[in-house]
Amino acid sequence: MKKNAIQKELTDAVKSLLEMARDLTFNKISSNCFFITSEIERSERNSFEQNKIRINSNNKKTAKTLADVIPDIEKLYDNLYDLNLYVYKTEKKQTIIEIQYYPLSSLDFDYQKKIERTEPMLHFKIYTPPYYSENNKKFDIH
Repeated sequence: MKKNAIQKELTDAVKSLLEMARDLTFNKISSNCFFITSEIERSERNSFEQNKIRINSNNKKTAKTLADVIPDIEKLYDNLYDLNLYVYKTEKKQTIIEIQYYPLSSLDFDYQKKIERTEPMLHFKIYTPPYYSENNKKFDIH
């Protein structure tokens, strides 16, 4: 992801994420999107505990427009390793997208040196339930 193209790349990723969500789930996915951000933190906790903590934290956040989130991402840019977009919550009139970021400073020092000139990666993903397989019908995104 290039620093001078953050808005375009995020906008394109959001469109692709929404399309993927509509293809995989039976939920109504609104194109009226708002965003929350969260840091991916290294932890010794298992994924269930980490997810529980993340959800509790996210539920306390106020969702912002993409225009309001862009300056936050720009400030983080020089310390970004990875950005991941997920559909966090869908409601009838809006979709809340979580932007999770992994800072370079969380990586091992040797690996930081190895990738110091690499641009941050940008991914969009859908959490799938454990029972889901590609042969299944659509699932509930929540």
